[in-house]
This record gives sequence, C-alpha cells and structure tokens, in this order.
Amino acid sequence: MKKINRICVVVLLVVFVTGLFSCRGKTDTEPELTMLSEMGSEADPLRVQPEEPLMEESQVLTVTVYVCGEVKAPGVYELSGGARIVDALKAAGGFTDKAAVSYLNQAELVSDGQKIYVPSEEELLEGSIVSPAAGAFEKTEGSAGLVNINLADKAKLMTITGVGEAKADKIIAYREQSGSFKAIEDIMNVPGIKEGMFNKIKDQICVK
Repeated sequence: MKKINRICVVVLLVVFVTGLFSCRGKTDTEPELTMLSEMGSEADPLRVQPEEPLMEESQVLTVTVYVCGEVKAPGVYELSGGARIVDALKAAGGFTDKAAVSYLNQAELVSDGQKIYVPSEEELLEGSIVSPAAGAFEKTEGSAGLVNINLADKAKLMTITGVGEAKADKIIAYREQSGSFKAIEDIMNVPGIKEGMFNKIKDQICVK
C-alpha cells in the first residue's frame, strides 16, 4: 500500500512539474508572438503600399492654328507639338476644288497662333496673292489694322485678302458711282465680290 502511494505521489509530481513548465513556456511565447504580430501589422503597409507613379518631366505640347480659305472645314484647330502644315490641312478637311494646292509648303512646321490661309487658283491668276516666302503662309494684311473701304486707296485695298488690282479698281469705281459704303456688307454689291469672299474678308474691313 505504501509502495502504491509513493508511485502516485511521484506521478503527481511529474504531472505538476510538466504542467508548470508548459504554462511558463506558453506565457513566455505569447508576448513574443504578439510583438511579432504587431510589428508585422505595422510593416505591412510599407511592404504592400504601391509606389505613386512619377510625374512626367514634360507634358505633351500642343499648338492652336486657324485654317481658312479654300479648305472644306475652316476653323480653329488644336494640333500636337511638331505638327506640320499638312496636318493642319487634314484637320480642316482638306482642300476644296478651287484651292491652289501647291501654294503652301505642306512640310513646314506650324507655330502656335498661326493663321494658315489657302488661296484659290483664281486669286493666284489675278495676282492678288504672291508666292509665299519661307515661313509665310498668307497674304500680309495692313499693319494699321482694319481697312476702311470708304477711304482706302488702291494699294491699301490690295492688302485685303483676295483683293488684287482688278478688284481694287472695281471697289474704287463703285465708290465713285454709288457713294460711300454704309455697311461692310455693301461690298458684296461690287462685281466679283460675293458672299463667300465677304466671309473671308469681313474681319479685315470697316466703314467710317
């Protein structure tokens, strides 16, 4: 009986000691795991946070041009940087049947704010449009601004787009016969100047 009691005591001691070490080991490990978990949660954003895309050093430049004259869709167009005259003409729908196709250097680079005027073959034949020099794309307008069609002499009238020597003479003859123009629209009463041409020159003329 005493022998059995001793065995029981020994077994209990073994169980007690084993349990003690087991609890202590668990207690020591939990803070360690907790600390690692916390460190991991703090580090996660650093690991998975995507890098912000870098801003491009330069933006794509654009140029704005005004295309008018003998094109199918005259207007203001925005083109990419490095565009050429041919690109501006394509944006405006291409040439009309009356256009002087060979007048412009279509390989020329365009500049921001440029006005590109496409004359007709008739204008070239009349001599109202001169061959463009390098970098020139339209007939030069009067430096004084709007042309007063009531007072302008022949030379001044010829600074209006599409007005050559013949049309300038007709404008002067009309003034002498009918008196001063009352409105810029009256210029369409001059033989050879119709609505189409008036729309091209209305921003260049005035009456005073």
